[in-house]
Amino acid sequence: MLRRLFNFASAASLLLMAGIGLLWWQSYAHSDKLAWSGDRAYTSLRSAQGRAVLYLYHADFPIRHNAEDRGLRRVRENAASAELERLSVLLLCSDSSVRIVHWNRGDFAWSHRSSNRDLIVTAVAPFWSLASATFMFPLEWTGVRVRRRYRRSKTDGLCPTCGYDLRATPDRCPECGAIPQITPCIDRSGSSLSLRQARDKSAPNPA
Repeated sequence: MLRRLFNFASAASLLLMAGIGLLWWQSYAHSDKLAWSGDRAYTSLRSAQGRAVLYLYHADFPIRHNAEDRGLRRVRENAASAELERLSVLLLCSDSSVRIVHWNRGDFAWSHRSSNRDLIVTAVAPFWSLASATFMFPLEWTGVRVRRRYRRSKTDGLCPTCGYDLRATPDRCPECGAIPQITPCIDRSGSSLSLRQARDKSAPNPA
């Protein structure tokens, strides 16, 4: 069950990474936005020239929206800078209750503006960081498969009970007496052969 869940999570992460890559490539031509509008809140997530921008707005008073702007909607706009939301926050009117915290490092940015009337949070992250995060599950899945195959190659020809080398005695372990479960070989006549018999039959006769 856990293996199936892990395989499903790996496949879903791979599809998500492909979707992020597509948005990354399209973000330089136009901006895809997913927005939700409520009575006292507005949330949007959009692509902006190689980066993803999250914008959260919550007010202590009702917000007026057009009827077509309410609820969840997807909008495609012209490509715009990722700094658009942050600059709009800085240009808002402020009073003594306003507190602004801003952090910026490379392509990453985060800002928090709070007051007695509203709360605004913006977060910016490059698409390469999101793609790297979604690549973790497929990478781990590949690593598990490689390690499993490597362990199988290391244990071929060994007794599954004690680990004794069975290349000379493949039918029974001389150390612990265990009989390994070996799939019988079928010769050309259709008769079943043991592993030793198959090896002896396939070995070349001395001249």
